[in-house]
Amino acid sequence: MLHNYNILKVARVFFDEPSKEHYLKEISQKSGLAHTSVTACLKKLCNEKIIKKENKIFGKRVFPVYRAEMESEDYIFYKKIDNLLRLKETKAVEKIWEILQPRVIVLFGSYCLGEDLEESDIDIFAETEVPQESAERLRKIRGLNRKINIYAKRSFNEVPLRLKRNIVNGIVLRGYIRHDEEENKR
Repeated sequence: MLHNYNILKVARVFFDEPSKEHYLKEISQKSGLAHTSVTACLKKLCNEKIIKKENKIFGKRVFPVYRAEMESEDYIFYKKIDNLLRLKETKAVEKIWEILQPRVIVLFGSYCLGEDLEESDIDIFAETEVPQESAERLRKIRGLNRKINIYAKRSFNEVPLRLKRNIVNGIVLRGYIRHDEEENKR
């Protein structure tokens, strides 16, 4: 469904600000599309249960307001795809790979799950010899709607167990996670 570029542009308004109410005029401005195109896209997104429409009354006038259907499986599915697409479009993985020269890059946390909100960051694990301070240069990449939080460690085995579980359940963007033999015996 998001293969239609106009629908993607409208859906991104809700992916960027999922907990906010959106009005037609605002959606039109943020997506750069005419009201008529936005209206058609909103109808399709409502039918797919990605967003929902409510009516708000101001005085004697009724205005439609739209919200993300954050609990919908379809919303979460398409949000995950869009999050990965943004990492690809911004070449974020390539930039991380070039600067940190890691053995593995893993996306995990709310951004990986499609559950990120406006204040969420993008959690990335990088197994690298490069110090954590170098990862701070990558905190903000143009085109991403979230800040990046990189957990840089020399070895996956140095990661605390609770965080390790989150990383293992994430998405490997490049490379692979290595386990030491000692770690596998535990």
